[in-house]
This record gives sequence, C-alpha cells and structure tokens, in this order.
Amino acid sequence: MNKPQVNFEEQSPMITMPPQKVRVLKQSDKEGPHIELVTGSNFYYADPKWDIGAIAHSLSLICRFVGQCKKFYSVAEHSILVSRIMEDMGLGDPMEGLMHDGVESVLADVPRPAKQMLKDYKALDKALDATLRKQFALPEVMTEGCVKADSIALAIEARELMPNKGADYDLSDDVLLAARKSTYMIVGWTSEDARGRFMTRMHDIRRRLRGLR
Repeated sequence: MNKPQVNFEEQSPMITMPPQKVRVLKQSDKEGPHIELVTGSNFYYADPKWDIGAIAHSLSLICRFVGQCKKFYSVAEHSILVSRIMEDMGLGDPMEGLMHDGVESVLADVPRPAKQMLKDYKALDKALDATLRKQFALPEVMTEGCVKADSIALAIEARELMPNKGADYDLSDDVLLAARKSTYMIVGWTSEDARGRFMTRMHDIRRRLRGLR
C-alpha cells in the first residue's frame, strides 16, 4: 500500500502576520557594523538581537542552492521541512530544525562546499549562531539529530530540484535510505506563503511542545 504524501498545505494553516514594529534608533545604537532589517531596526553583528519576523521574511526570499535549482525553493521552506523531519523521525527539538539556518537571514545562504573555504565566514557564522541559539533556548551547538535531518532534507530536495538528483553528494547510506522512504512534498511556496508558514510552524511548536503562547 502506498504511503499518503505529507501535504503541508493541510498541516500548516496560514496565520495573519503581526504588523511590523519600527524602533526609533538612539545615537548610541548607531555604532558598529550593521544592516537594516525589514522591521526598520538595525542588526548589529557585535551585539545581535534576533527578530523572528525579520528572520522569517529574509529566509522566505532566499533561494536554496544559490538559485541553481529547477524552481524557486526558499530557505524558509527548507527550514520547515527540517523541522518536520526532526519531529516525525524523533531526531530532537523541531524548533532547532526550524531555526538552524536562522543566521542566513543576516549572512545570506552559502553552499556547503564554498562555506568550507571561507574561514572568516565560518567563524562569524558560528559566533552569531551561538547568540541565536541562546535567545531561542536551543542546544548550544547543532545536534546530531539536526545534522541528520538537514542532510535528509538535502537529499529529498536534490532529488526533486537538481539536475543530477544529488548523485554526487557525500551523504551516508542511512540518510539516503530515509530520504527514499520519505513522502514529504517539495512545493516551492511563494515567499509570502513561506514566510507565513514559517511563523505558523514557530507558533505551533511554541504552543504545542513548549507550552508557550
């Protein structure tokens, strides 16, 4: 008997996004390397304060595989997939899966092979990731379960989105087997859908698994 496909359209009903908050900057805030966020506030790399709405917005507009895929597929949709895999396969806290690429909202998405060649990028990525994990009450470093879920998602995505279907990816046999058995759908949501569903997933995890509103 064929397994039913997992349909995120049914699992993740849309919610209304809260209005953007614009913070008035003080003179003391206007120091150090920073970028402006969609919220109107600034993100300071030396003193990061993470805004979940800004994270969701940015990741929904960043395409996986640096755009070298068959259709637009956002990092936000990828993050939801990793989160679902972690929860469904018992690999750990699904909030970690949802937020594992949160740093890319302020550094952009760099492919795995290129990231290994960028020592300064890796150091900054690691430092920022530590602050994000602390703010959102996640494990201090990426867990093995999250690494595995991320790799399973990569194998699924490559199969659907890449010309060679990930044939030359360095992935373990158990990851490839899990990907082959999976029934997750790669939809390719619009940025608006991906942003809303990212926020919906975040609120669902907080309410259902963390007892928060």
